[in-house]
Amino acid sequence: WNRILSQHLLVLFEQAPSMTLRECERIANGSIALLAACLQGEIEARDDQAGGTSVTSMVLQIRRHLDEHLADPSLGADPVAARFALSRATLYRLFEPFGGVAGYIRTRRLRRAFFALRARELCNLRISEIAQRCGFASMATFTRAFKAAYGITPAALRSVSALNPASSALYDATQGEALSITRWMHALPRK
Repeated sequence: WNRILSQHLLVLFEQAPSMTLRECERIANGSIALLAACLQGEIEARDDQAGGTSVTSMVLQIRRHLDEHLADPSLGADPVAARFALSRATLYRLFEPFGGVAGYIRTRRLRRAFFALRARELCNLRISEIAQRCGFASMATFTRAFKAAYGITPAALRSVSALNPASSALYDATQGEALSITRWMHALPRK
């Protein structure tokens, strides 16, 4: 991993003086994705060597599970704790840095909804359908949570996105999520 990253950075350093600002922005996003992939690979390799039972490995497994099941409105602490043979208290401790289990789930659902509302290929879906696909049981709950998180209603975001269609290409409709670099960037914990 280190060799790949170092080669990338060397080439980037050589080419940077001749690049435009737009090219730099695109390369920066790719570089961040490469760095994330390298770090993720190192963490997983270290966890595999340690038997795969580390706290980091457990949190990664649980986060993957949650992300795969966000559309399920019944997703919550109890089924997740049972699935991973953890007590609720342990699960809560593991997810405290992410705002708790419910906070993590809500944030991930809201982010998924944010990108879905901006996606051109999903503009034919009603906002309530997007909310449901993202695991929200009611439109009222979704609208309140969305406005609290982003300071704008889902309808207003969709309207703004319709006016600027080029910015809506950050969504992969086949996966129901933001494209990988954007997904990774939004997955970073806020400190």
